[in-house]
Amino acid sequence: MASYYYLIASLPTLFLDEESPITPAEFMAACDRWLDADDARDIHGLLDNHLDRPLPVECIKADCIHQWLVHETEIRNAIARLRAAKVRVDAEPFLRPCRELDLYIEKAVTEAMNRPQPLERELGLDQLRWSLLDDLSRFDPFGLPAVMAYALKLKLVKRWSALTVEKGRAVVEEYLTKQLTEVAV
Repeated sequence: MASYYYLIASLPTLFLDEESPITPAEFMAACDRWLDADDARDIHGLLDNHLDRPLPVECIKADCIHQWLVHETEIRNAIARLRAAKVRVDAEPFLRPCRELDLYIEKAVTEAMNRPQPLERELGLDQLRWSLLDDLSRFDPFGLPAVMAYALKLKLVKRWSALTVEKGRAVVEEYLTKQLTEVAV
């Protein structure tokens, strides 16, 4: 198993609630320089993929990435079950295949989804993701799991940095304008 001591040691620390000190392009350039070809390809696949689309399993060789995808599926299935229960429909059609059920994830998702504001719910879910990424990289802090965790944390930080009051207002105004236009027609 490859170790990437220099790469990991050279990366700045990320915090979910702060701007990223490194861009995804800078991170990928460092990965291309220091990772072997298969690992770099897997990290590119993670960063290029949107978290709302499943990655094709056949294109991933790293076990830690498979573990992450299982966790992400568990999170999404827990959300689907909670939403289905809320509106009293069967959750089965909305669930993705998953052979595992982690009660810690179920409990954390339930706690996040019980928060009163949508933004707080999203923050709770992303804090859970952050914690799971820490767990995945804990036993190989200079290996591919740590690089993978950093890549996904960078995506989370980028997502939260993009959420601004101004952009939120613009989205709400656009939505209201569209609704008023449809009502007027």
